[in-house]
Amino acid sequence: MYVYDKKETPPCPCINVSIESLFGRKVSGIKAILDTGASKTAVPIDVLDILNLTRFPTRRIRVRDYSEREVWRYIYYVHILHPEFTCLRVEVIGIDRGATMLIGRDIINKWRLLLDGHKQVFNLER
Repeated sequence: MYVYDKKETPPCPCINVSIESLFGRKVSGIKAILDTGASKTAVPIDVLDILNLTRFPTRRIRVRDYSEREVWRYIYYVHILHPEFTCLRVEVIGIDRGATMLIGRDIINKWRLLLDGHKQVFNLER
């Protein structure tokens, strides 16, 4: 059982993950919001920079951002690691530097996620 992150307004389900490049370079302790409103998982560009992925984006897609603007985002492939699960070769988009990582439905739909908003706790199972 996990607790909502009360530093977010409103509080929301968050987990800490590690992001690893396909070549083994890793960044740990990344806060990720479990965002059922996001269709795709999104990783801040500054994290992708550490992994040396920004120079070699494979392709771009057009997405709508939080203000409903249509924007182009590059796609990257990474491994997402957590003590309870590993997601290999995940297609993610790069988002603004300093933003909080979002785990979208592309990953969430592979899990069993039980949210208890009243108690501000959640359970996550593979």
